[in-house]
Amino acid sequence: FGSGSAESEFALRVLDVSIGGCALFLPDELPTINPGVTLPRVQIDLDADTRFEAGVLLHHVSSLNQGQGVRLGCEWVQIDGTAQRALQRYIDQTQKRRRMLSVSLSL
Repeated sequence: FGSGSAESEFALRVLDVSIGGCALFLPDELPTINPGVTLPRVQIDLDADTRFEAGVLLHHVSSLNQGQGVRLGCEWVQIDGTAQRALQRYIDQTQKRRRMLSVSLSL
């Protein structure tokens, strides 16, 4: 992060994920990141079975209602086939769980 040459490491919460990218929560106490920045090596941990590394390109920064931080809208870049398959599997399983939950609640 930032404009210096030294690497920084932060753990950010994943707010949303799709096959094309993700949204991350950046708390106010961490350094800001400007749109257009590419983070070449990001470790993504979605659950115990879904972990991969990819690059992300930051497209937009949005303030959140709480005023506690910002939402970073990111596009996947430099993501290999194994990571793409793991991500697709995670998305499919999540959608299946949501459908099953909505059917259960409507009975």
